[in-house]
Formats: sequence, structure tokens, C-alpha cells
Amino acid sequence: MKVLIIGAGPVGLTLARLLSQVKVSTTVLERQPTLSTHPSAHFLHSSSMEVFHQLGISSKIRKQVKPLDHWRHFVYCSHLAGTVYRKHDHYSTARALKQQTLTRHPSTNIPQHRLLKILGEDLPSDIEVELEREFLSLKQGDSGIQVKCLNGEVYEADYLVACDGAGSRVRGVLDIPLEGDPNLQSFLNVHFYSKSLGEIAKQNPAMLYFVYNEDIVNVLVMHDADEGEFILQLPFYPSLQRPSDYSNSELCEMINRTASPTTSLTDVKISSVKLWRMSARYSLNMQKGRVFLAGDAAHQLSPAGGFGLNTGVGDAYNLYWKFAYPELLPTYSQERTLRTKYIIEASGQNYKKTVDIAKAFGLDLNYAKGFQTFAEWMPLGNVWFNYGMKLGQKVLLKDSNAKEYLAHEENLLQLLYPKEDLEYSYPQGFFAKGGGALAPNLKVSLEEKQVDFRELPKSVLEKQNKPLFVHLEGQKKAELPRHPVYTLPSPNTSSYVIRPDATLYSQTK
Repeated sequence: MKVLIIGAGPVGLTLARLLSQVKVSTTVLERQPTLSTHPSAHFLHSSSMEVFHQLGISSKIRKQVKPLDHWRHFVYCSHLAGTVYRKHDHYSTARALKQQTLTRHPSTNIPQHRLLKILGEDLPSDIEVELEREFLSLKQGDSGIQVKCLNGEVYEADYLVACDGAGSRVRGVLDIPLEGDPNLQSFLNVHFYSKSLGEIAKQNPAMLYFVYNEDIVNVLVMHDADEGEFILQLPFYPSLQRPSDYSNSELCEMINRTASPTTSLTDVKISSVKLWRMSARYSLNMQKGRVFLAGDAAHQLSPAGGFGLNTGVGDAYNLYWKFAYPELLPTYSQERTLRTKYIIEASGQNYKKTVDIAKAFGLDLNYAKGFQTFAEWMPLGNVWFNYGMKLGQKVLLKDSNAKEYLAHEENLLQLLYPKEDLEYSYPQGFFAKGGGALAPNLKVSLEEKQVDFRELPKSVLEKQNKPLFVHLEGQKKAELPRHPVYTLPSPNTSSYVIRPDATLYSQTK
């Protein structure tokens, strides 16, 4: 079997590696000349780390991760070296304790471009990555699919998986619509380096700094304090502003005003500037014939909670083993669309928290959007808009209520989501009574070794050279699928059957 993957991002390369484990060869087509170097997403949920453990790269990832004290906090402040309104430690909460009981693979923090480099290294021989291959068109029939690239190259395969991002050309060609809000808010993402700022950040380290002062309001993401690698996220209004409106010197001044009212950093190096639209939408159908959508091609989420990349990894994990059982491929869309809808609702609540925190500082996003609509009709509207936003920020921003508002944990943006990450359950799909949830955190005996239950499918795959359902047989019987099953004794009286993606097919209690 041959599968084409469009897009050599984290989801595309994760899927290619997973397919290699089930003896499915892949060709990954990427339109860019190199793998991306822009650090977009950065937080990996435990469920994703379990997938990367199966791929044998979790230890490589953790070697790239900075010490936990560098990123365990979110800080709400006037400046990095200014007033701190709240410092929130995510790893001293009930959520963190809960996560520890559910997995031995804790969530972690690594910039996407570093993860991508690991995923792209030492690829198995049955994975081909073709750079500068921009998707143009496709034809599909009863027995296969043909893809034509912009340079005239033609590729053939049995199936195609589109992992080509939010602006997916494959999704456009197939005319698959997305449901939801296409533009919650827009940001200008400024990727830059400054070791001097890194030294300031080390005095009060955090993953995210939510900065509110009269000169600038933004979110600063600290990727690496030692290297001084950061992302500055600036609120942006594309109808009235353009990335080119900001010179490097203006961006450097914004970075200075993020650090303190008086800082003058001399080592700031701007790496890239990208416009990013925050959306909350998803496809109601992630399959059309022999073509499947995964990752941002199928859904776009707000960054709050880090659900975007992790949901894409979940797509890949749900899909890969079903190519060994083609009759189950339609269940991919059935299961993942409902899962995505649930995640979008959770992510939307997180986004609302960020909006409400801004309100506590006197800044209402609805006022900004209303002023944007008004300015769009005015002559020289962009000039008036930029002036009005700066003036409004100076007049409206007040911190008198913010500290009290941020004192209540329920008002804060969270980092860990054990319920959404490890305790979710598919409401419908390919499973029987007691199925749909991720397999429980049990220890199981395999050839006189204690193995984590959710890691059994990988161990069995290595022994049998095929993805199999795993049956832990206890005194109480569980329903078996009409597919090959590998049976082991249960560690208790209950019986469990798990699919190759560690999801319960059935269980008895």
C-alpha cells in the first residue's frame, strides 16, 4: 500500500512515521524548500508524548526541553521587569496531580521547529520527503489516487492525507467547508532572539508573559531563555494594518517596552514576522473518497491550551492503523469530527478567559472591533485607527481591578487539561460496550516484563508485524472485534480489548 501525504509539518511527519510502523510506505510532498523554522505551537500534551514514545523519539524531545522551572508558570505583568499581577504555577495544581495518575509521559514544552527537526531526522527508508512540491490538483478513482504538483510532477498512491495547514489547497479542491468562526482575532507573530532579554526573563521565568502597560499590550512566549529565543504576539487588525507597517526598529522598540519602561536592548535580532488569524472552526467531514484531512487542514483552534498541534497528532494516531483495516477508514471522520467539536468548545472557553482578563485591565475587545468597523469607513482610516488604539490604551488601561480578578484561579488560563487530554471518550465510532475512551493506566505482564497497558499495541506490533487488537482476558468477558486479537491475561478480574491506537474497543468492570 502507498499513501501520499501533503505537508511536511509535525502532523504529516508524525503520520508518515506511524504508517511506517504498520508497513505502509509514504511520500510526503512539501511546497517549501525546507522544513519550517518558525516556532508556532510549542506545548505537547501527554497523549502526544505517548505517541512520540511509540515512535521512539520521546527521549530526543525531552533532551531539547528546557528545565521545568523555565516554563511551569504564566506571568501577568506590566513588564518583564515590572509589576507582577499574578504568577501562576501550573505544576502545583490539582490538574497536575491528576495528570500524574493517568500517564508516565508528562506533557512538555518544545518549539515546533525543534520538534519538526527531530521528526525529520533519520526517517525510515519507506518514507520519502519531496521538498518544493506544491500541490495543484488530484484525481481519484476506485483503485487509487493521482496528484499533480505545480512543477508538473505526478504522484500516484492508494490514498491521500492532506496535512497542508489552515489554508489547505486539498480541502479547497475537494470543496469541503469548515464550520465556525474564521477570525476570532488576528496577531502579528514576531520571532526574535535577544540573550539580554533572556537574562531578564530568567529573573522571573515563565512560558508566557501577558504584558499590559500604557505603551504596549501583548503576549510574550519564551522558547529558550539561554538562547534568547522568543515570540512576540501583537494584536493585529488586517483590514487596517499590514505587517510591512512595522519596521524592525519599531518592533525592537516594542520588545524594549515589553521588557521595561526604560530598557534598551542592543542585541535584538528579528528572525521572521508572520500574520496569524486565530480561528475556531472544523470540517464536518474529514474524508472524501480516498482523501483524508488531518491537522489544521481539518480544524483550526485558538492557541489557549495548546490543542491545535495535539489534536493533529491525535488525528494521525487515530488514522494510521486503519489503513491496515481499510473497511474501518470511514470511522476516522466519524470519530475525529466529534472529538474536534468538543475540543473547539473547550478551546473557546479558554479564549474567552483571555478576553475577560483583558477586560479586567479595562480593555474590551468588542470596543476595538467596533472602532475597527468605524475606521474602515473613514478616509485615512488606518491612521485614525492606529492613533485611536494607542490613545485608548493609555486612557482605558487600569490595573486597579486586575490583581483582584487574577487572584481567583478559575479566572486564569490553564496549561494542563487531563480531562480533555487523557480522559476523553468518543461518543460514537468503532467500539462496543464500554469502549471509546483511552485505555486505563494499568501495568500488564508481557514475557515476564511489566508493560504499560497503552504501550501494548506497540509491543505486539513489533512481535507480530501487524497492528492487532489486544485482549486482556479476565474472569468477566468483554466483547471481541471481528479482527485479529492478541490475548494476554488481565491483571484483574475485568477484561479489556484495546485497538491499535490504545483506545478501548470494549471492557467489563
